[in-house]
Amino acid sequence: MLGHLWQNPRFKSPTIEMPAYLLNASILFGIARGAYQDSKALVAIVFSVVALEAFINEMAEMASGAMPKAETEPQKIATFAEILKYVGDSRGSLEMKYNLAKWVCTGQFYEKDAKPYRDFADLIATRNALIHYKVLDKITFAEDGSASMAEPKILKRLESKGILTDIPARLNVAWIERVGTPETARWACETAAAMVQSTIASLPEGLCKRAAEAGFGKSFQMP
Repeated sequence: MLGHLWQNPRFKSPTIEMPAYLLNASILFGIARGAYQDSKALVAIVFSVVALEAFINEMAEMASGAMPKAETEPQKIATFAEILKYVGDSRGSLEMKYNLAKWVCTGQFYEKDAKPYRDFADLIATRNALIHYKVLDKITFAEDGSASMAEPKILKRLESKGILTDIPARLNVAWIERVGTPETARWACETAAAMVQSTIASLPEGLCKRAAEAGFGKSFQMP
């Protein structure tokens, strides 16, 4: 596909000379947003993170494809592409990819305790708890034979956001039931959109930024 014109009929922006990509990130975020609208919070959480991973990977491809097409493209874009490729090949974390992308473009990392990064880190931790939580390691038994399960630490941070269902402890409800709220679903989608928009805004002016704005700017928004 290299050498083709990068075109997407959904956008009215001028044709940008880039490799022809299928922008999976936008499709995946559409699934997350649809899940929010259907009040399927767990789906929204998982697909918001998947969309974020697809976006940063596709941005690395866009940056790599921009260099041969424009001699005036900022050097930062070449560094952006090289570093993200290195992190990907080294199986670096998603947090590392976004932080290094920010650093290359602006000379600064994200502030860990400020938006949008704080929510971004919490979103990834929530997804990891849903998928990788080792339930059997968290079960304890009392002297009377009753069993209880420790909740993931991320639940405390989610409680502070006011997006969980408030269920009395005596009901002994699985913690994922508390996460499955419309508020949590919207938070997940808004967090993904905010990180994407932040990354696009940090890019230096040039072909790659225009392609990112055309390819992702409108699709990563909430109604």
